[in-house]
This record gives sequence, C-alpha cells and structure tokens, in this order.
Amino acid sequence: MKLRLHLRIIETGEYQECHSLLANFLSLLAVQFDQANRSAVDVNGSTYSVAPGITNLRADGPNNNDSYGLVVGKGLTSVDINDFKLADQIYHGVVQGYLDYGETGIGVVTISGNSAQLAITRSFYNNGTDAITITEVGLITYTGGLYFLIARDLPTPIIVPGKATRTITLTFTASPS
Repeated sequence: MKLRLHLRIIETGEYQECHSLLANFLSLLAVQFDQANRSAVDVNGSTYSVAPGITNLRADGPNNNDSYGLVVGKGLTSVDINDFKLADQIYHGVVQGYLDYGETGIGVVTISGNSAQLAITRSFYNNGTDAITITEVGLITYTGGLYFLIARDLPTPIIVPGKATRTITLTFTASPS
C-alpha cells in the first residue's frame, strides 16, 4: 500500500506533493493498532507514554485554536523524521503578524478508482495590512490530553495578503500500489 500527502491552496489553485509524515505518526498509529502504550514526543519536546484511546489522533482543531489541527509557520528548517513542532509557528490572533485560525474540517473518505482520499482543510485569515508568508505547514493531533505533530512540510511559500484568506487542504491518498 502507498500513502501519499498533497497540499492544496484553494484560493490560488496551487497543488504540491508532500513528503512529511513523521515518526510520531507511526508511533501513535501503533498505539491504536496494538492497543498498547508507546512513546511519542509532544510539541513541547517531552516524551510521553501514550495509551490507546478513542480520542487519539484527533485533528479537528476548533475555530480560533492553534494547538491542533492544520497549523502553519514561517520556519525554514529542513524537515526531520523526528520533528515534534513547527520551526516557527504563526499563532492565532487578530492583529498584525498573526493569522486568524478557522476550524479544521475533516472530510469524508472518498474512493475514486483504485485509491481512497481523506482531506483535512483549514482557513487562515490575515486581519493585518501587511502580507504574511507561510513557509511550513503541519498537522498536530490531540491525543490523550497532549498535542503531537504528525506531519510537517515546507511548501512553496504561501502569501496571505492583508485582509485576505488562504485555505489549505492536506489530502491523504491511499492506493494499493
């Protein structure tokens, strides 16, 4: 089976392939698969033993919340398999230099031909007058009361002009080959 990630900017139509599933993704998946505790590193850099749970891998970050769901930053540090946070996250806010985080939406699984897709989408609004450049995109999950980065990518820079929105969709595609 092949699992791929793609990033799409709705307003501009940009479409990019991602290569960023991290070690935390596999650790948290293993917790759920074998229903046994495993170690993972949270967004603060602390290692925790994560127990199986029905809320593990929750990624539906609410409106005005930058703790989990799709998150964005302005870091340029190369992606490393052991990344546990964005290099330089742009936090939620409604003043210059911040982005207003919308709700993270989790789509339904769609099947087309011999592949299945799941899209995760979030809008980011720039309330300021100066443009903000997004250079990294991540997916943070809420798991057992903690936050874990499971994907991080460095897309082509995404410009969010003042008083404008950029909607980012991260799509997981699974196919047999």
